[in-house]
Amino acid sequence: VLLKTRIVKNLPYLLFGASTKDQEKLLDPFALLDLDYEGFDVQSAMGAYTGTLEESQLLSSVYFDSPDAVSYQERIHREEGARLVRFRWYGENNFEPDKEVFIERKIHHEGWGSAQSAKERAILPQKDVLAYMNGKFPIDDYYAKLAAEGVYSDKSRKAMKTICHEVSDMIQGKKLQPIIRTSYYRCAFQLASSNEVRVSLDTQMSLLNEFREGERREEPWCKISSDMLDKHEIYRFPFAILEIKLQNVTETPLWLRQTLADIEAIQVHKFSKFQHAMAFLHPEKVPILPHWHQDFKEWHDQKDKVFNYKKREKSNLSRAMSTFGDTQDDFADMPLINTIIAPHGEGHFLKDMQNLDPKGIFANERTLLHYAEKGLYIGALAVVLLYQPGRFSRIGGLILSASTAVFYIWALIEYYARLGRIVGRAKVGKDKMLRLDWVHGPLIVGALIMLVLAISLVEAVVKTSGSIDVRD
Repeated sequence: VLLKTRIVKNLPYLLFGASTKDQEKLLDPFALLDLDYEGFDVQSAMGAYTGTLEESQLLSSVYFDSPDAVSYQERIHREEGARLVRFRWYGENNFEPDKEVFIERKIHHEGWGSAQSAKERAILPQKDVLAYMNGKFPIDDYYAKLAAEGVYSDKSRKAMKTICHEVSDMIQGKKLQPIIRTSYYRCAFQLASSNEVRVSLDTQMSLLNEFREGERREEPWCKISSDMLDKHEIYRFPFAILEIKLQNVTETPLWLRQTLADIEAIQVHKFSKFQHAMAFLHPEKVPILPHWHQDFKEWHDQKDKVFNYKKREKSNLSRAMSTFGDTQDDFADMPLINTIIAPHGEGHFLKDMQNLDPKGIFANERTLLHYAEKGLYIGALAVVLLYQPGRFSRIGGLILSASTAVFYIWALIEYYARLGRIVGRAKVGKDKMLRLDWVHGPLIVGALIMLVLAISLVEAVVKTSGSIDVRD
């Protein structure tokens, strides 16, 4: 409540494209904040939200993956071009044949490239979803029929048809099937005249296991409300999820930063509902867990300890409360997520799995080449000295040759050590004490140059003294 009242002071609830009179008949348009899809006609989708106005809207998504979690691994490793498929609907789903189901594809692009991560969607009636999943739905005929009926614009139909073909090929090619479902209530806040700051709040999130062995040949295509669920097939997320989207804004507004600090929000970089659900509902399928998983695991362990303790003491507590009244706060002993305050920062420690930026790898290679170049100069001087007459010249050449060999070995070891830190994402904290540069590199190069100068100076002194002896 505190969070919503703080936000409403600065951003209104999002009521998209409707007059005051229309808003009275509009069901929860807040999910339109979620409609930032390429090639999608937002105005044509207003029919999905008709009804009575509500404060929050139920939003459900079924995510697809293969039995060996290929999509999960691509996403958690942030592979360039990693794609994810989900089927989404708004409001309750009683498996009405004509209910609109949104076929969505999300694609990830690294920040170093020109392309941006995007999500695109198409719409199918629920009666055709199973056939579509099994590769038996006539996509071209369906959109030809929509074109004949004049449904959607030409641009929207073309974009949706492309996405339908792409998602169908992914499902058949990678053997994707429903694996988890997310359901939550979403409300959104945004100025009608600006997209600079957009805020969405997801509450009461439940995660369900949708995985079934084998292909789905019969309806329903996903689990329905009458299905019996084991307690291990459902996970209730214990927190709300606040997402802030900024456009053409350099930093988060001060009022929003202060609000986040006041409510003690926990900032989790790149938090993913899909990854969180896979980690808790299908831990046997995932070879690597999200970076925030351990914090939530510890939270649940602490909560279970508190619950078991209260259960053991229930009889005594019940007797005491009946005598003195109920003075127990159900949430008094609720554990908190362990957080670390960021040094000299606003808000909380950014627990981060950094992007694997190829520029870091290329920079590491360039650094190695720069050091190799310096070693090449010294090695060339060593070769020249080895072929000079005189005992001292040969000794100096041997010293420089050995020093150059040691220098190259050190540079190669440092290169592979830093490459391991970059690829393994060992340096994930925003701490100034964590470094990826070669701290002692300049000192070693400087020492090598001083050695060259010393040998050159001694060589010059020896030759000068030798020429004086000859004249005498």
